[in-house]
Amino acid sequence: MHRAHDPRGDEDNRQPSRDIHSESGVAMVVFGLWIVVLFGFGALAIDVSRIYTEHSELRNGADAAALAIARDCGQGLCGGYYDEFGMAEVYADANARDGATWVEDVEIDFDDQTVTVSVGSEESGGGNDFDMVLAGIVGFDGFTVRADATVKWGAPGGFTAFPVTFSKCEWDAFGAPGFADETVDGFLHRQEVVLNGDIAQGLAYPYSHKRVIIYLHGTSVCGGSPSGGDIPGGFGWLDADPGCVLTTSQGTMLEVDPGASPTSGCSTTTMQDALGTVQVIPYFNDVVGSGTNATYSMDGFGALYVTGYSLGGLYKENSIVDGNPVCTGSLRCIEGYMIGDWVQSSGVSTGLGGGDYGVVSLQFVN
Repeated sequence: MHRAHDPRGDEDNRQPSRDIHSESGVAMVVFGLWIVVLFGFGALAIDVSRIYTEHSELRNGADAAALAIARDCGQGLCGGYYDEFGMAEVYADANARDGATWVEDVEIDFDDQTVTVSVGSEESGGGNDFDMVLAGIVGFDGFTVRADATVKWGAPGGFTAFPVTFSKCEWDAFGAPGFADETVDGFLHRQEVVLNGDIAQGLAYPYSHKRVIIYLHGTSVCGGSPSGGDIPGGFGWLDADPGCVLTTSQGTMLEVDPGASPTSGCSTTTMQDALGTVQVIPYFNDVVGSGTNATYSMDGFGALYVTGYSLGGLYKENSIVDGNPVCTGSLRCIEGYMIGDWVQSSGVSTGLGGGDYGVVSLQFVN
């Protein structure tokens, strides 16, 4: 006996097959979309890393360029035909692995004594859009990566210096104005003739008549008492930190070390090491009290190329200029050249704003 054919039964039997195929298709579509999304995120992550590296190189280049230009400005070399863009290009390119950067802008503010350098990415084809190699596949276009840096130059407000202080009177008498030889090849006020503490080979001492001799306490052109009872001029010793150095700042009142010999912590060896080098010297502009109760008011920092000294006992070194004693008898003195435009950017400076005695410090501005 034959059963009646029920078409609905066939439909019921076929329905699961269609659902399976339909769901499989949707799953493939979703899977494909996720593959694209995951690939896009992966590609973007790789390019973000490349952008970070590019920005780091650009920032290093901007920092180096701003420091170099501020150094030149601090030495009075930024006027006339000075090519700040060319200078920035050299330093920015040198800090890029591919040697290519775009110097977007260089601003020198002589009133505020600041230099701002802005640099951006530069591609081999000449454009400035950073090439999004992988992220571009998913439609993310490139853009210009930028970095900038600002450096301020000026007289340091604080410094780690040699523990002997000169009077402002000595600077007024010998250091400025009219004391510096301003020719390109001059020795005084030209940092580039002193290389790592040594005078450039072949230069010798063409300005030997520009040497100064600063005497202890008042035995100087500034008057006062050699005994230390009255200390308006000359130089005086300050209490030193280990290593024969002292960290101080503008406006600080420092106690006098009244002895004639170098202060405690300054051995004969450390004094000999100072010979033939540039030492940063704090200057005072006021004295309160007298004798052992005297205190100096720090005003700023100068630079002295030490050529000889006579400080009593074994603390004596004849002049490296002419071989003669720098002073005799009971006199105590230091001989040297006052150096102007002496740029310090090694991190020993603690801010700007001190009196101008020839030392120039550089400082990044956030």
